[in-house]
Amino acid sequence: MALHGRAPLVETTGRVQGFTTMKLEGAYLLAATVTLVSGETRRLLIDGGRTTLRGSGLGVLGRVSTVTSARVEATGDAIPAKNKRSTADRAGAYPRVFVGGDFEVEGARVLLNEKPVHGTQVLHAASGSAVLYGTVRVTSLPATIEVVHDDTGRAPRAKAGTPTFFSWRGSGGVTVGSKKIEGSPITLIASSLKARLTRRAGALDITGDGLATQVAVDGRPQLRTTFRVNVTQPKERFYPGLSDQLTWEQVNDGPWEAIVADVRPLNVAAHWVRLYVDNPPPLGGPGGSPSLASTPGCARKVTVFAEFSLCVQIGPGRGSQEAVIFKIPGLQPTGNYVARFDVVGNFPTVHLSLPFKVVPR
Repeated sequence: MALHGRAPLVETTGRVQGFTTMKLEGAYLLAATVTLVSGETRRLLIDGGRTTLRGSGLGVLGRVSTVTSARVEATGDAIPAKNKRSTADRAGAYPRVFVGGDFEVEGARVLLNEKPVHGTQVLHAASGSAVLYGTVRVTSLPATIEVVHDDTGRAPRAKAGTPTFFSWRGSGGVTVGSKKIEGSPITLIASSLKARLTRRAGALDITGDGLATQVAVDGRPQLRTTFRVNVTQPKERFYPGLSDQLTWEQVNDGPWEAIVADVRPLNVAAHWVRLYVDNPPPLGGPGGSPSLASTPGCARKVTVFAEFSLCVQIGPGRGSQEAVIFKIPGLQPTGNYVARFDVVGNFPTVHLSLPFKVVPR
């Protein structure tokens, strides 16, 4: 894909980079164990406030980041309580601020090995990054910054869908192969991305390239894929009043991100299945930050009478499998029944039939 546009702001779950100086503000916590070139380690903790980082390879990866011509605002996880900060620098945490190799840090609330840092501290690091909590604002932006795809594998939607979103509300569009997609707002999902944001006259000029897995205009996916649903029932016969689980598997066999718009029960028997669908991914452009920053339901969202909810974003060649509860009504007459569903999205509608044979106790 190739992208071009102009907008007052961009929202992304990608990594924002291209800094030699990062001036930080806001209510945030940065925690890192920095490995020096000597092999020693230092525990770095920055407890919010105004801080300056200088060096190469500086960048920020938020659950969501908003970029304007004046600043980058990156949202991380909730700030942990003070009695839980001893493990705040854990390596597996997400999201992060990247410090690259040698860097300088200066600020009023900087701790190094639990001791306050006065003035500028130079750290000769082999490499490094700090876990980001709270919301940090990065000011004093260079003329051009970059947004690249998140390849950490720890991002929301990473297990079932491609994790990097890039969205703007303004002019321009995306060219995927020979297909030109224009409109506003534009949201793309990318497995590879290198977007350049150039500050000019209070706005951002957008150029870039990469590999798109989906492009949406005004919230509507433009690239259609193929999709299938496989449901496995635990038994052949069921009794009135019985509760049990079935396995609901969704598979995207096509080349583009699958977005499930709805799973529609078509008859009474379909309502025996306590089926809930995850919230849709935020394809409607900037302004959807709370949804963009959240971890999707999939196997985590708990609703009354439901164990799990279904993922609505499935990456190319990926699938998700969930256990779904169903219950046969206690006074249901015996006989053969078929629960029918339509699964609707940016793919040919999947017509699904689930047979239930209800027998006397």
